[in-house]
Amino acid sequence: MATPTDDSEVFDDLLADVEAYLQRCSVLTEFAEGQVQERIRLMRAVEQLAADREGHLQTIQELEQRLQSLEGSLIVRVARAPHNVWRRVRRSPT
Repeated sequence: MATPTDDSEVFDDLLADVEAYLQRCSVLTEFAEGQVQERIRLMRAVEQLAADREGHLQTIQELEQRLQSLEGSLIVRVARAPHNVWRRVRRSPT
């Protein structure tokens, strides 16, 4: 095994290696922090979409109930009367 001739060269080489290692660690840490922030952003977006979906499902259910309650009402029968008459006229044998 060869002995180094100058301790300062070995120290400089070790210091350069440590600095390079720390730089790689810093880059990886920044990347990991970015990934965590992106995951948080995506989770919030999913939560917002889920809340919107629940709201839309509730609105659909309310509208379906309202439609069912209107099915037999007089107003709906009057509004459908021209269409029903036209349908009967088209079906009647001539």
